[in-house]
Amino acid sequence: MNTLAETVPNGIKVDQNACVLSTGINSSVGAMSLDDPDIFDQNDYASIEGEGLKITDADTNPRQITRAQVDHNGNATSATAHLAGVFVRERDGAEVLTYDFGGSTYFAGAYVHGERSFWAALEVDGVIGPVKMCSTQIPYIEFMFPRYIPSAATWKILVWSTETRQFWAGFYN
Repeated sequence: MNTLAETVPNGIKVDQNACVLSTGINSSVGAMSLDDPDIFDQNDYASIEGEGLKITDADTNPRQITRAQVDHNGNATSATAHLAGVFVRERDGAEVLTYDFGGSTYFAGAYVHGERSFWAALEVDGVIGPVKMCSTQIPYIEFMFPRYIPSAATWKILVWSTETRQFWAGFYN
């Protein structure tokens, strides 16, 4: 296994960019109450279990919202209810590491680990893949791609965390 890219030894600091709903919401509700609302700014986009939401009043709690009715990739979403305690994250996530593949490099996988639980995903040329949750007991996620040569593209490792944390990540072949 050879390292293609990795974070510096001390890791990368990521400020809080996720929280949970304090109260449940559904399709007819125009406000949501968050456990830590200050992470969102005016006109930020958030995702709740794939549902797109636009924060339209960042100065109050509960926050006023507009259901975007699309997920982070622009696909239509349903009007299902979202229960209290559900994870709410900034749409774009925090970039921990980037690597530009040239179309001829073998790629075996990527990893990310942090100090506590978090969510992570790979972004390829602006498209965010499935978001995976990492528990406090095992704060480590690995994405495997055996004997894979990706086309020329920029790959990013993104994370979301409910507290400011240090993260370490790498791409390898």
